[in-house]
Amino acid sequence: TNFHKAVSEFGYRQDEGTVVATYTIAGLKSGSTAQAVWGLDDGTSSNRIWNYGRSSGDATQLISSTDGSTLASMAGGSAVAGALASTASAYKADDFSYVKDGVSVGTDTNNTVPPVTKLWVGRSSTSSNHLNGYIKKLVYYPARLADATLVEESS
Repeated sequence: TNFHKAVSEFGYRQDEGTVVATYTIAGLKSGSTAQAVWGLDDGTSSNRIWNYGRSSGDATQLISSTDGSTLASMAGGSAVAGALASTASAYKADDFSYVKDGVSVGTDTNNTVPPVTKLWVGRSSTSSNHLNGYIKKLVYYPARLADATLVEESS
């Protein structure tokens, strides 16, 4: 199952926030097709923050795009079919961070937060990006949690 919800319906903060997810991708699509765990966007791929897995190349990424330009991209290694994964993704202007399975993957200190209007769960606004898996936990915090907390939340 996948769905989307307007960010105005749940207390989303445009200036900062954190998303923690624990999930399994049951079957990986071939090639570079992204399988979205969650995404925040404006209904397009031009303004978004999202977390996805894929079988080849960079995978399980937090990507922030504004006006179609990728500003932050932090890869946590290729996704593994059937394996439980936990991620913590935090955003704030000039302060993005991504942690996978309790290990800091990367930070980015030179970016802006893209304007978004929707939260997608189990897919992105692109119809081909279905998770094809299970989400055990998905938590949104209306604050940019500390990096040490991101490690703890995703362990």
